[in-house]
Formats: sequence, C-alpha cells, structure tokens
Amino acid sequence: MMLAPLKPFLFPPEIVDEVIGQLDDTQALLSCGLVSRRILVTSRHRLFFSLEFVDHKSFDRFLYLAGAPWTSFTLAVEEIHLQDVFGRELMYRSEINPTQIASNLCNVKSLSISSHSTWHPKWKIVPRHILDVIFQLNIQDLQLDGVGWWNADDVVRLFGRLLPSVKTLALRRLRYREIPDLLPHSSIFRRPFRFRAFDSTSLMLLKDVLDPLTNPDLDVAVQTFHIQAPKPSIAKSSNLLTRRFLHHIGQGVEQLLISFQKMGTLTASPDELLEYLEPTQLKQCINVRMLYIGFTENMYTTSEMIPPLTSAMWKMLSALPSPNALQECRFRFLTYESSLQEQLSLFGFLESPNILHKLRSMFPNLKRIKIIVSTPESRNSVLFFEELRRAEDLRALEGNGLVKIVIVDIRHKSCHSVVEGCV
Repeated sequence: MMLAPLKPFLFPPEIVDEVIGQLDDTQALLSCGLVSRRILVTSRHRLFFSLEFVDHKSFDRFLYLAGAPWTSFTLAVEEIHLQDVFGRELMYRSEINPTQIASNLCNVKSLSISSHSTWHPKWKIVPRHILDVIFQLNIQDLQLDGVGWWNADDVVRLFGRLLPSVKTLALRRLRYREIPDLLPHSSIFRRPFRFRAFDSTSLMLLKDVLDPLTNPDLDVAVQTFHIQAPKPSIAKSSNLLTRRFLHHIGQGVEQLLISFQKMGTLTASPDELLEYLEPTQLKQCINVRMLYIGFTENMYTTSEMIPPLTSAMWKMLSALPSPNALQECRFRFLTYESSLQEQLSLFGFLESPNILHKLRSMFPNLKRIKIIVSTPESRNSVLFFEELRRAEDLRALEGNGLVKIVIVDIRHKSCHSVVEGCV
C-alpha cells in the first residue's frame, strides 16, 4: 500500500514575516530569499529598506547597479542616508542614466545627506548627474545636516527643484559666510514648511522666508527645534529672529534642543555670551515632550564658566510653561580627566539634593533621564562612571530604567536620526 505524499507544512505569512523581521544576519536573510518568491520580497525589504553609505566608492557602485534595467532589489529601498560622500577630490562615474535610476528607486521616501567633517562641502560640489537623480526621486522627507557653505543661488536651486512630494524637511547645521538675500526669489518659497528638525543657525539662512515679522501668513510647523549660540557678528539679529520664530511655532514643538555654548570674544562677559538663552522665548512651547541640554565643545570647562551656564540652564528649565508634559530629559557633557569631579559637582550631580532629584521634582511625569557622555578616550569614560555613580540614588534610578548613561566618541556630532541620535 502506497502512502500519500505529505503536504508541505505551511506557516501563516504573518509568522514568516515576524521571523524574518527579527533576523539581523545578512547571510541568513540572503538564504531566506531562496525559499520562495514571497519570502524573497520580505527578506529583501529587511536587507535593503534603509541603506547608509559612508564612502563615495560604495555609493558610486550602488548608483551603477541601481541604473541597470534588470535591477529589482531597488524596489525594496525606502530610505537612503549619505554621510561624507561628496568632496572636491571624490570622483563619480558620469555615464549613468538619472531617469532610469530614479525609476528603479521608485519607493524611496526619505533621503538624508550629512557631513560630519570639520570641512563642510558646498552644495554645488554634489555632481550634477547625482543631483538629477535626487530631484527625480519621489521622496517625502529630505534631511540636510552639516552641508554648507550656502549662498542665495544654492538655496534657490534646492527649493526651486523640490518636487511637491516632499512633505517634511530636516535642516541642521547649514553654514554660510553671509546671510543670502532671498527676497527676489520669494515666489519659490510659497509653500507650507513642515520641519521634522530645524535649528536657529539654519533659520538665519532662511530668514527672508521664515521671519514671522515680514511674513505674517507664514505656514510653518516644527517638531524638533534646536537653539544654538549664534556667531558674534549676527548675534543680535539672530537672537531676535529665534524669539519671534519660537513664538510663532512654539505650540507645535515636541522636542526642544538647547546647546549651552561659549561663542564670542574672550573679553565678553558671561551675560553677553548667554543672551541667546532668553527664558521668555519658551513661553509658547506648551507641548515639549523631550528636552535636550548640551554642554558642547565650544564652552569653557573652567569653574568660572560653568556656574553661569548651569544658572542659565535652570532658568530655561523653569521657563517651560507645561512641566507636566515633559517625559524625557537628555544631557550631553564633555569630559576631561583633570576636571571630572569638579565638572560633576558644578553641574549639580554631587550636591544634595542633586540634579536628578530636582528634575524629578520639577517634572512629575518624567520617565527618562538620558546622560550622553562625550569623551576623547575610553579611559575617561571609566573615570566618569566612577565619579558619576557617587551621585545619590543614581544606581537605583539606573536599575528601574529612569536614568540611562550613553558613552559616545567626542568626534561624534550627530546621527541621521535626529531624535534618537546623540545630537
């Protein structure tokens, strides 16, 4: 008697998708693609959904493959992140078909271009044929971080070629030698602006477009806004513009980032250096859920400079109009072996009640305090932990998840995820 052949055991598609979604091993995902056509689609999505390129050669090869008529993996790509891939000496092959590449990358929704080097590449350094690809992509979100130096022509080229599909922008650390005159080109900026992330430095670049004083019908919303110290030459105008802008968009801000920096001349007083930290500019920020406080590399770490900085910090914290709304605080510090204990003491970690207790008292719904430590050496991070854990109740707060400590390299500026990154 012959037995009937066994039917293949079929898993529900939802279970297969969940299993593949948990895989991080590239070889395993490639093997899954050999099982069936349906699993190939799912594994490709896991492999190619978000692509990050940190050198121009790999991005150049990707463009070559993406332009091939037979290419199919490109349908899975939805996010592309480009970091430090453009420069004067970086050569790209020019024999590509921008229209074909954009057609193959038809599902790309988000594009970020960032530069973390001290030398900020000009927008015009991006090869023209690559710009042709970028401006044919049907993206919904565009992020530019550290890309400069900008002039009026650069800004006009960018906004003049943006497709209507672009719904959100994230503009950070955009640099310029002179503030461009954009008034003659105002027609190309007549559109709603929705910023996932924006900062006061980039705001000055677009002051002719985004100043509520001169544009009373301005349609703009910002989810994450970063207050930064302005250049001394434009400090007064920048401070006034930032206050007007925050008054206009404050109710929509959910994540507020504040860098406590020392910018200016050596003869300037602390009060002059910190004029950009005017507490009243926060009075419209009623929906802030996350607050970032960054003590950056531009500040003095001496005992003379830290007290006015911490005083300004507490004034800004006290000025938040809806303390019950705040759910997370993040602090970023630079550490130096010679002054760890002094730094922590002056910042209020080693006093009683310490900074952690004060924050919990001020913000009753606080669920997370994240301490981001920038250190030039791994040895410094160990010393910092030893000193920091002298703070009262810190270990207990770490244990229950209220406090989280993250160590990053001092050279690390930001991530392409502004909110989850280290800013």
